[in-house]
Amino acid sequence: METIEIKEEKAIKVLISPSKNGFNCVIDIKNKNNLNSAEEELCTTIARGLVQQATSRPSQTFKMGLKAIKKDKKSISDKLGKEQNNVIDFYKYISRPR
Repeated sequence: METIEIKEEKAIKVLISPSKNGFNCVIDIKNKNNLNSAEEELCTTIARGLVQQATSRPSQTFKMGLKAIKKDKKSISDKLGKEQNNVIDFYKYISRPR
């Protein structure tokens, strides 16, 4: 499995919280001074796109989230299945006749 490293001090954050009318969505740019101009442009543009998607098409975005969760669960299930094929039952090994 690939390790993903996110440095929080160099992160632009998209915050989502529940509200009376559904949800609120904001971009936290307090760490933008820790980014060079290219990194800042990349991160803030993607964050703005995510907020635009969520606020202009909330139903579609929610469905996309459900599909992603389903895909993640299947991926984890597939990996567990492969790992389980590599499991050695030491009790069987020890109790076999010699």
